[in-house]
Amino acid sequence: MNKKTGLIALIIAVVVGGGALAFAFLGGSTKQDYFKAEFKSVQTMVDDFKHRYKPELDYYDMTMEHAVEAKSKMTVDMNSQSALLADVPTDLIKDSHIEMTSQSDMKNKVADVRVKGEVAGMPLDNIYLRLAQHDLFVQLPFLSEVLTINDKKVNELMKENDPEWTEEMSIDFTEFFDQNALPADKDMKHVQDAMLKTLYKNLDDEAFTSTKEKVNVLSEEVNAEKITMDLGPEQLKKATIAILELVRDDKTIQKMVKESITQNAMFEMTSTEEMMNDFNNDINEAIEEVKQSTEKPHLVSTIWIADDFIVKRELTMSDDEETAVQVKGDHLRKKDGHTFQYAFGSVEQPNAFTIQGETKFDGKVTADRIDFAVEDLGTLTYTADETLEKDVRDYKYTFSVQSDMAIAGELVWSGKNEYSKDAMKSSQRVGINYEDIKVEDVALIVESDTKRMKAVSENPTDNIRNLNDMSQDEITTYLETEFEEVGQILQGLMMTTMLDGDMEGAWDEEPMMEFTDADFEEMRAELAEDGIEMTDEEFAEWKLEMQEMFGNE
Repeated sequence: MNKKTGLIALIIAVVVGGGALAFAFLGGSTKQDYFKAEFKSVQTMVDDFKHRYKPELDYYDMTMEHAVEAKSKMTVDMNSQSALLADVPTDLIKDSHIEMTSQSDMKNKVADVRVKGEVAGMPLDNIYLRLAQHDLFVQLPFLSEVLTINDKKVNELMKENDPEWTEEMSIDFTEFFDQNALPADKDMKHVQDAMLKTLYKNLDDEAFTSTKEKVNVLSEEVNAEKITMDLGPEQLKKATIAILELVRDDKTIQKMVKESITQNAMFEMTSTEEMMNDFNNDINEAIEEVKQSTEKPHLVSTIWIADDFIVKRELTMSDDEETAVQVKGDHLRKKDGHTFQYAFGSVEQPNAFTIQGETKFDGKVTADRIDFAVEDLGTLTYTADETLEKDVRDYKYTFSVQSDMAIAGELVWSGKNEYSKDAMKSSQRVGINYEDIKVEDVALIVESDTKRMKAVSENPTDNIRNLNDMSQDEITTYLETEFEEVGQILQGLMMTTMLDGDMEGAWDEEPMMEFTDADFEEMRAELAEDGIEMTDEEFAEWKLEMQEMFGNE
């Protein structure tokens, strides 16, 4: 089966969205009832999710609409009494911490973060990153000044170094604030309307049939309306071409595709226009492939509907009598949650991929379990236990893997989030259970406090090195001078660690530059223990390189 035809056929089979259309063609036809059931089933699940996580969604909206400040601290909790950690310097690790203070104003395209702390005795300080519309500010521990550069200057430098650089390839720092941004509601409504109308117009009424039927759904008998959509080769070809032409010709869809390409390719060397041309050329090629195809795809999708919700579905997609895709699923929706079971595969392998689970939420308590299984590989299980009381959510999420072919274990994420109108406090603990390692032995702790603020701070003005006023040669010389110290610092850290494992004070002292033959022999032995063995000749060459690097006589 033509892959592009198959992809569009699946989209046709399971139409989602379309709520904005409000089903202007509402009536009594079977075709209308099929599309209405698809929309209402999806909308029900979306509404249930929004109801369950209203505090989180309200908080997210607040951070998108207003300036906020977030302070967080990360530490490691270790059980020094654990036999597993007997040879680990637990005190040194437990004293490690990273603190971050960030401010953001997404509407005005400003965000920054300051980082400080201590890791294994090594202090971290003077780490600062700020993006203010088109201006970038950077401060690092080994830099004597705060560097600033705008995207215009970056593009100038790129053009100087790459003769093939074009204006269409320009970098725009403001696009960072659009990363993962959702399309505008009006655009989504337009696309949903257009897609649904196009499918509706290009699918014959005669392709849909309906009967009343009592059906077994997860061991429960349900009185349902059974609707079957049966699409032969010509119907599929007609609908596929219509959808592809819509994607190519609709201005709003083209705008959304362009925005998506821009968001996901911020630092690509290919221009957005070129990628859009490639995208539309692929569409045109797909249209021609479908027109010229001699294959005979056949799609049958059957849904069972009860109380405006699809409780059961079966789908097969075949080509010349050979079934390529098979989907079967049961789904019960009750007042306090959902129970479901879906299988994706083929006639020969009907359970190639399965999803089954149960979710419950009574307004206060959540209890979920969902299993994702790949046949002959393993199962990923997600469980959630939550309580919600006056906008305070206590939770524990577990992600576990059971497999004979991969690493088996589980990730445990627990904590508490306290929401108010303009703020959120959280305490989180993340750890793993794997073989002898237990969550109680070692875990990452994250404490954070986020609140709304009147406005983010202004751009820094003290101790600034403005790269925008410098030529490329001046920038190169400056950075070479500033970064010269970095190599020495890293070398000092490496050697200090290799010799005695103590990094404390490595930032404050001059790197050790003198090594004896015994030191080199000790390093050779340690490398050999790590699986890096050297012949005498290789060792002599390595030793000479190290002596030259550190200026040893």
